[in-house]
Amino acid sequence: MRLIRLVPAAALSTATAAGLLLSALPASAATYPADLASPTTAGRPVSHEHSTTVTAAEGRVPLSQSSNTSTSYRFLIPGNPPGRWNPCATLTYKVNLNGVSSTELTRIKSAAVVRASALGGVHLNYAGTTTAVPQRVDDVGTSKASVVLAFATPGTAKGKSRLLPGGSTAGVGGFGLQSVPNDSRIMRGYAGAAVFGKNHVRTMTTARRSSLYLHELGHVFGLDHVSYKGSIMYPTDLGVTKLSTGDKTGFNKLGKAAGCLSNASAVTPSLASSGTSLKVTWPAASATSGRPTYRIELSLKDGSSLSLGPTTATSTTVPLTRLLDLAYQPDPSTPLTVTAQVTTSNSVSSKAGGKTSFTLPKAVQGAPASASFDFTTGQLVMTAPRWTVSGVRLPVTWWIDGSVKCHQPDGASTGRSGYLGVVWDDETSTSLSLPVDCDSVDLAADMEISGTASTTPVVHLEKTFIRPGTAG
Repeated sequence: MRLIRLVPAAALSTATAAGLLLSALPASAATYPADLASPTTAGRPVSHEHSTTVTAAEGRVPLSQSSNTSTSYRFLIPGNPPGRWNPCATLTYKVNLNGVSSTELTRIKSAAVVRASALGGVHLNYAGTTTAVPQRVDDVGTSKASVVLAFATPGTAKGKSRLLPGGSTAGVGGFGLQSVPNDSRIMRGYAGAAVFGKNHVRTMTTARRSSLYLHELGHVFGLDHVSYKGSIMYPTDLGVTKLSTGDKTGFNKLGKAAGCLSNASAVTPSLASSGTSLKVTWPAASATSGRPTYRIELSLKDGSSLSLGPTTATSTTVPLTRLLDLAYQPDPSTPLTVTAQVTTSNSVSSKAGGKTSFTLPKAVQGAPASASFDFTTGQLVMTAPRWTVSGVRLPVTWWIDGSVKCHQPDGASTGRSGYLGVVWDDETSTSLSLPVDCDSVDLAADMEISGTASTTPVVHLEKTFIRPGTAG
């Protein structure tokens, strides 16, 4: 994540700032902002000095060549999308009059904030006064507001702001941005500030004051300077209070017309058994920053898990065979519990929702253990018990220990004891080869589920096979 403090113009060493110059200063003396040309380091602010020209390789051309018409507008952070606030969030602002008449508060609220908010669709609500004096464009102090607008004089003492360089600069404004978690190209505002030179304000006409406030709020909202003199974003205060076509377009493109920049919302799934499947459903998340997608995580108590998605649907069906295969040697005597969690993602961020657990129906035993012997081939076949969950066979492995003895016609006997075989989870039986001349075969075996501390009793299999036509 990268963090940027940005404002459009003023000669500061700690951050670039955008200043509005009084008309007494020749327009040729104004300075203009450079584009972001240096890489940023995670979590640290980046400073940029401004210059009079910017190379086209950085997406900007000299101001005089690019923005001298009534339809002109420019962004502090250009690009697709430009850096901006989340227009679907309710932002607050506080004002520090710092000794200036309360009439200026009325002028700011009615003539500037209301107009800028209405044009861009960004809700900037008045939250009262504050004593905070911003020293950076992302400095709102202890105001707990999104934006602070303050009157001050240049300096570092109490009631002063180092954002104001002095001289003919009547105001400075801008905002801090940071990239959103899911896309480093999307820059979202987190705090903004504008500082007005109160000594200048006291000598300005009503029109120029309104122009000043609206101009600096343009920077707070994300607009850059243009060279069209009929725009409120012209860097010298000419008392313009009527917004140009470009001003209106710029505000609009930074607002709701460009879409929301809201974080993803969390959803909690519900689970239900559906035949031989598990159905997972969840409510649709708020689609305020692009169409949301969902990733589903299913986990069992033994730590095994299954990831599904991403998907734009709001439900999915998982065959029980996939869940049963997750569990390492499931114990038929213990019902299987599945826990589901859905993570919602949009263009801005991802959010994991609540977890829901569901216990599958208890396993039931179907066909019992059995054995058969073919006197022609000498094959002893041992079939393991069949356990099912909702009709789906549990994928368990059976370990077989015991003894088997072949009684031959001459009275001799052969056989084996101990390990007799294994029935793997994808099989139903195992076999042993014995002599083909056995008159009878005695089998005594124990079948036990392998790899689990099963509480299910060991399945005992005991049987004697007698060759047909042989006296017992």
